[in-house]
Amino acid sequence: MSDVDSAFEYLPKTHLLHYRVSDQYLEMYRSALATVNKNLFFRPSLPGNPDILMTGNLDMSKDSPAIEGQFQHLACFVGGMVALGSRLTKSAEELEIAAKLTNGCVWGYDNTPSGIMPDFSHVLVCKDPAMCVWSGEGDGFISVDDPSYQLRPEAIESVFIMYRLTADPIWMDKGWKMFKAIQKHTRTSIANARVVDVMQAWPTLEDSMETFWLAETLKYFYLLFSEPDLISLDDYVFNTEAHPFRWGWHEPSLRKFHLLHFWHLQLSPIFRSPHPPSKFLEADNLSVSDPSTFILPNSGNQVQPIKLSSRSLIKTESCNWKQVIDNSSPN
Repeated sequence: MSDVDSAFEYLPKTHLLHYRVSDQYLEMYRSALATVNKNLFFRPSLPGNPDILMTGNLDMSKDSPAIEGQFQHLACFVGGMVALGSRLTKSAEELEIAAKLTNGCVWGYDNTPSGIMPDFSHVLVCKDPAMCVWSGEGDGFISVDDPSYQLRPEAIESVFIMYRLTADPIWMDKGWKMFKAIQKHTRTSIANARVVDVMQAWPTLEDSMETFWLAETLKYFYLLFSEPDLISLDDYVFNTEAHPFRWGWHEPSLRKFHLLHFWHLQLSPIFRSPHPPSKFLEADNLSVSDPSTFILPNSGNQVQPIKLSSRSLIKTESCNWKQVIDNSSPN
């Protein structure tokens, strides 16, 4: 799936860029996700039996195509893609899949001597995901075909998106652990360099630094630990090279938006109560700058911002909105 990442990734993102103009790209994404979920996502058989997912490869050369336990760093964008898509489809199941896919790539970092995921490897595929018990030996890698780390961004991209969409600080913890390992082993006196073999505790470096290290990898690390209103996912869509574009609801004709769009919060176990809003709201000057904020009408038919995280991040201009209060709850 890593070879066609931009094609799949741009389907939900193009829907946002053309928000409410057409559902063509959203329907294309739904169709693609259903096929990928059925044929490419797999639970790996690993020590400790973690409940995670990875994106494999389907060998179509055989009479009966079978999934191969291919584990590529390039494919780690998929967790973030599915997370963004779950926001559009309002699917708790898809957000859970996104978390498992992202945790699959976090596993790749956690289980090497260097703390960095190899570029290309293989693991065992569980024959029955519901009854997946490790019976092998070693660290879980069946083979490490390319043990290098090329300063790639895909894993931290998905970790960043998961944090922004759930506000769960555990994703910050995972990202920080990844960052420390990468800095420890890639930093030089002038920049950062490609790692030759992450399966060594103290790997050697190659005189190479890809442009995406600065353009993407460091950008996602920086944004993970920034305030959520800095290039908010409520306002921007990142293209596959991590350049932000404002999405379509900022157009004057598209400022009517459905409050259910923000109801992904109930999908995270750290968020529980209120019932989802079910009506449209028009507010020409409203900017929702944090995905952990949503709005409900109160009993007086007025809007009430509800904040479920530790920050107050509703911005107001000319609308009659009050600032969000930490730990507030609906009437």
